[in-house]
Amino acid sequence: VSDITTTTTIVTAAGYIPCFLDKTSISGVENQVVQIKKNDNTTAQRAFFNAGVIGTAWTEISDGDFTGIIHRGKIEHMDGYAFVLGSDNKIYNSDINSLANWTATGFISKLIQRDHAVGLARLSNQIIAFGDETAEVFYNAGNPSGSPLSPIKQLQLKVGLSPMLGTQTAQYYCVLSNRMYFIGREVGGTLAVGIYMYDGSSMHKI
Repeated sequence: VSDITTTTTIVTAAGYIPCFLDKTSISGVENQVVQIKKNDNTTAQRAFFNAGVIGTAWTEISDGDFTGIIHRGKIEHMDGYAFVLGSDNKIYNSDINSLANWTATGFISKLIQRDHAVGLARLSNQIIAFGDETAEVFYNAGNPSGSPLSPIKQLQLKVGLSPMLGTQTAQYYCVLSNRMYFIGREVGGTLAVGIYMYDGSSMHKI
């Protein structure tokens, strides 16, 4: 990682590759977040963050409640929380206004249909949990314990992300004009793959 004067190696680790880069605001301070992983689906990702200064002072998230998760896809950030999808179809969250601290009871399950967990996405004030055949939508309900998220049950979507499309190692969606675009598939296998648009209330194949 480099700024105008300094180049810093965040980590040197055999077999790991960079997969996701994001930024979030924690207590008014911009943090950069980098995720790295091995080229398999069994080793937990490693994640590093940097408070304010791009070039130096990177910290790895080492909380056991985070490192014990077999992560699927990208960490998403909303309202002072970090969220990550586990292979067990649970959305885990950090403590409020923290990237370093996670709690064992901080999760909510993707429950309506138990397909294979693939990754999270964010559109505005929604967190979308993608399986390989379905997607479920959540919002910050401000719950006092457990996860702050609650499901928007009427927005269960019969479109998922194919795990063969590189979602473990590369960005798998983009947001343009408050609409999310991604390569997904309807139930039915690889022949159903197409480009989809989600606008916060409905999904359309384009």
